[in-house]
Formats: sequence, structure tokens, C-alpha cells
Amino acid sequence: MRFIARLSNLVRGALAHWMGEREHRNPGAVYEAAIQERVTQYVTLRDAAAGVIYMRHKLERELGTRTEEFGRVQRELAIAVERDDDGAALVLIGRRDTLDAEVKRVSSELSELTREAETAKRNLVVFQEEIHRLRDERTRTRTLARLANAKARLRLHE
Repeated sequence: MRFIARLSNLVRGALAHWMGEREHRNPGAVYEAAIQERVTQYVTLRDAAAGVIYMRHKLERELGTRTEEFGRVQRELAIAVERDDDGAALVLIGRRDTLDAEVKRVSSELSELTREAETAKRNLVVFQEEIHRLRDERTRTRTLARLANAKARLRLHE
């Protein structure tokens, strides 16, 4: 068992060394892979953010509907109390309490989703900046490689 673990470590180390040499020879490929990975993560994050924003808008509409209904029940309750209609008043009080609990629940969920949406937006901006930074860095690396190549040719020519 110990032999297999040591052999596995040896093979893994050799492959990592071989891969490191390849990456050192071709940094553009490494940058391109990193950029593609970030773009894929950005798309996934963007889709998730879109879902959160959709749910937030849905909860905003639901909160508006519940709040409007709560106000209507409050007005009907006031009318029932004025008319001394105890049966209707009791039913309306139960409905008012139910709506009040629903409004509080939806408000809580809405504030949580709003925080998640803001966090997702900030993360999207960070990912975009990171992608741009990697692209700029890749361009700088190419420019520096060309400059070093030109200097080497000049020295060789001299």
C-alpha cells in the first residue's frame, strides 16, 4: 500500500514538473485557459444573479399585492366595527393577522434576496474586472516577449 502511494506521488510530481515546463514555454496558453475559466464562471454567476433578480421582482409584486389586500381588509374591518357586525369583524381580524404575517415573511425574504442580488452584482463586476486584467496582462506578456525577442536578435546581429 505504501509503495503505491509513493509511486503515485512520483508520477504526480513528474507530470506536474512536465506541465510546469510546458506552461513556462507557452504562457499565452495559460492566460487563455485562465480567461476561459473566468468567463465560464462569469456566465454561471450571471445566470444565478438573473435568477435571484427574477425572484426579487416576483416577491416585490407579491408584497405589493399582499400589502394592498392588507389595506383593503383594514378598511373592511373598520366598516364592520362601525356597523357592529361581530361575525364579519372576527373573520376580518383573522384575515388581517394572516396577511400581516405574510407581509412580514415576504418582506424578510425580499430583503434577503435584495442583499443576495447586490452581492451577485458586485461579484459580476469583480469577475469582469478580473477578466479584463487577465487580458491586459496577456497582452503585456506578449509585448514583453516580443521586446525580448527583438533585443536578442539585435545582440545576435551585432
